[in-house]
Amino acid sequence: MLYCWMREHGIDALTAPDAATAMIYVKMHPEIGCVFTDLGLPGSVDGFDLGRWIARERPDLSVIFGTGGLATPCADLATRAGRVFKKPYDLDRLLAAIQLAMVGDSVSGSPRTSDTTSNTLTKN
Repeated sequence: MLYCWMREHGIDALTAPDAATAMIYVKMHPEIGCVFTDLGLPGSVDGFDLGRWIARERPDLSVIFGTGGLATPCADLATRAGRVFKKPYDLDRLLAAIQLAMVGDSVSGSPRTSDTTSNTLTKN
């Protein structure tokens, strides 16, 4: 599980079963600095919706997306920007992206992480 992998690599992560729970965590934990979420989340709110919500509510928060192969223009754009990882994940690249998000990057200026397939939220 990705949550365990994050913890093994020194990332203080939380996990949420769906986007609604991830939203609650993001509100309750200002120390979260990055969210890793699947684009195809269960429930009425998908990963794109979660990302848009985070952009409105916490513009300082980096969002990294994962997908099992969702092919859309948005996914393609995000992939070129380095924000979407297709399964199976290149874990070295994913770790580097999370670490960059945790210390802040030029795209978002953000410091921390979370994952949302089982939504995992990463903290500083």
